[in-house]
Amino acid sequence: MKMAKGNGNSERFAARRIGSLLARQAPATNLVSLFYEILDAAIEIAGADMGVIYRFDEEQDCLKSLASQGFSYQLQKYFTIVRRDSNTTCAAAFTRRNRIVVNNISTSGLFRSTPEIDVMRELGVAAAHSTPIIGARGRLWGVFTLHFRVPQIHRSYDPHLLHLLAVEVADCLDRLASRPGGMEEFRASSNPHKSFRLAGSIEQCPCHACAFFSTKEEEYRVMLPFLAEGFRAGDKLVNIIDGRHRDGQIAKLKSAGIDVGRAEQSGQLALLPWEQAHIDGGHFDQDRMLADLEKQAAAGDDRYPATRLWSNQEWALESFSGVEDLVEYEARFNYIWPKTNNVYVCVFDAKKFSAEIMMQMMRTHPFVIIDGIMLKNELYVPPDEFLKDLRA
Repeated sequence: MKMAKGNGNSERFAARRIGSLLARQAPATNLVSLFYEILDAAIEIAGADMGVIYRFDEEQDCLKSLASQGFSYQLQKYFTIVRRDSNTTCAAAFTRRNRIVVNNISTSGLFRSTPEIDVMRELGVAAAHSTPIIGARGRLWGVFTLHFRVPQIHRSYDPHLLHLLAVEVADCLDRLASRPGGMEEFRASSNPHKSFRLAGSIEQCPCHACAFFSTKEEEYRVMLPFLAEGFRAGDKLVNIIDGRHRDGQIAKLKSAGIDVGRAEQSGQLALLPWEQAHIDGGHFDQDRMLADLEKQAAAGDDRYPATRLWSNQEWALESFSGVEDLVEYEARFNYIWPKTNNVYVCVFDAKKFSAEIMMQMMRTHPFVIIDGIMLKNELYVPPDEFLKDLRA
């Protein structure tokens, strides 16, 4: 939720949030999450609609995207790498090492008669504010940029809070760089894999997770925001459902802000009944499924940065032949998903599946969602070892 603009109490709350966010030294494994939290704080402070954090790549002398929020896929793709000669506020902040504020791109000399203004107009950006992240010893770490869908004629937030945020981020990264191997950890955190949010966690693609829910309300509370984020980011969405519940599922997707009609027509959304996904002619054939998934992984799809799959697995409770191969299928799928940039979430009703099956699912999925929280699964067994035990 965005903070109320011009509200002193909200600004004090944001300042306290910054302090609590960055007072700790983040371990390297949480750097991606930290960047997203920083970006959320910046967006909240300014009441912005979108934002992106860049890191400065010294070797290539450019800015590279670390984290983004609210960006369409087109905007994200266009501005993944920003060079000094581009006509953007982030490039200007990068080059001048000063905060750059453009409250109306249509009247700004920075954008006049440039290709960038056409892109920004097409994608609904009317204003942009960029703040450099500079360490105590003058090291440029990067830039964060906030975008607004309407011109910011009357600035209604305290820019000192964004300056404070940039200083605290720089101090955090300075501390990281002073540790042995710190720069390697920082570079590793900014790899090209897409990040996503799910069940209170921020992770990087690819991912294979099982989720256990006791009610449909709990399932919707976790999974709808996951698909809605993907819709806004331009990801491919695949939702495998019991076809008898299609109308109700469409209503839920619409309630989350997904334009189902447009997304299905464009191909961004595939709302598939079991018979068009796992079941073929009343039979589950794990070899066919895995062969198809292997082909899809090899081919990829340049139209989308990632695929997000939400699969209702209750087809395995039906009387289809071959459902007894579910466990082996899930284990073998672990050879395939790491070749993709996708997120696969297999959803199970904890009241309908047996404890034995749920335990086997825990052993075949590297991530697990329990009680609405996503965790790295300590019970996960790599496929070579698992299949050897299963077939013994």
